Amino acid sequence: MSLIVLFSSSCSNNFNLDKINFDSNFEKTISTLKIEEKREINLKSDFKFARIEPLDHLAENINNVIYSYFISPKENQITYNGIKLGDDIVEIRTVNDKPIGFRCSTSSTENTQELLAALEQKYGIGKLIYNFKGTQYYIWESDNKIIEFNKFSTSEGTAKEAEQGMLIILKTSALKKGQWPIYKPYLDKVKMPDLRE
Repeated sequence: MSLIVLFSSSCSNNFNLDKINFDSNFEKTISTLKIEEKREINLKSDFKFARIEPLDHLAENINNVIYSYFISPKENQITYNGIKLGDDIVEIRTVNDKPIGFRCSTSSTENTQELLAALEQKYGIGKLIYNFKGTQYYIWESDNKIIEFNKFSTSEGTAKEAEQGMLIILKTSALKKGQWPIYKPYLDKVKMPDLRE
């Protein structure tokens, strides 16, 4: 199923992250959202990138301008399948003004559980690749996307125990070009066995 950007100017500017179109111009679609920061990424010098491609190849990609947009939902409602993400900042990375992936978090147990349920409804039961002391990593691979959801307890064993989550959706072909920080582990994770099997 292709991803579609969903904006509604008449309905409180809801922005459904699940509908990001990895093949369309992104700058126009975020004109109504508050950008906390727009940061240019230099693949040749950014130490966070563990590269597959050699530097001379990256140097040839002069027009491969990579930006990270940090979007605040404080003034503009950002949703994921109808789940409000609260005050967390959403990072969306683009190459040549087309999205290659995003990262966002949930800060309550209810939103974390609802988000995992929404992912399972859309993509099926995720592969459990890590499970230790209240922390689980799930991963899916679908339609040139790698989806990872990390769920962890913020206060394990206490009366106020709560869950938080981190969702990352990435374009697989962009990962293979080394356009996301520390990207090689994501390519390795899809090959890992399900711990429940």
